[in-house]
Amino acid sequence: LQDASTGCLKVPAQLHEIKNSYKSLIKRYVDSFEPIPPEDEVAKQLGVTVNRLRASIRATEGLLSIDEPVFSGGSAAFK
Repeated sequence: LQDASTGCLKVPAQLHEIKNSYKSLIKRYVDSFEPIPPEDEVAKQLGVTVNRLRASIRATEGLLSIDEPVFSGGSAAFK
């Protein structure tokens, strides 16, 4: 989704909610010194698919820099 007035992409609120739930769940494990379960188990506890969990995390990551290449491997297209 794109906001016509600013040209910025908007991430649906549901994806932010999934990421916030994920962060809270992981924090509970860390705070109680329990091992963090595998990604599929975390997704199951949150009631989402693994792909939805991954998409939520990816879509809600902050932009690091508009000046840096998207890919930092040996053959980045935008170096």
